[in-house]
Amino acid sequence: MTQFRVCTVVAQYYVDKHEWPSSKAELKQQWREMVDAEKGTPETMESSEFLDQFTILELRKKGQNLMMHYSFKGDKKTIDQRLTLRPGATSDQIIHEASD
Repeated sequence: MTQFRVCTVVAQYYVDKHEWPSSKAELKQQWREMVDAEKGTPETMESSEFLDQFTILELRKKGQNLMMHYSFKGDKKTIDQRLTLRPGATSDQIIHEASD
């Protein structure tokens, strides 16, 4: 869920602004906007500081793509992932076309 959610925040940032985020601060702002849009749901209320759980959250543009590296502690293990995100018309399309 955490992996999908961070990809959703990045993809939605691209859809909303037609550019990739370049910092964790930009993602935090995007996350706040997404939480505000869904006011009061139990999931958003408990996850208002969602991005703080990442020990690594690196974003680097490469051509039109975004190289993303993140790490966080999950259920008794550390998740470390690198993805390439490509521009798309919707966040679902961006996430579906992401690759390791």
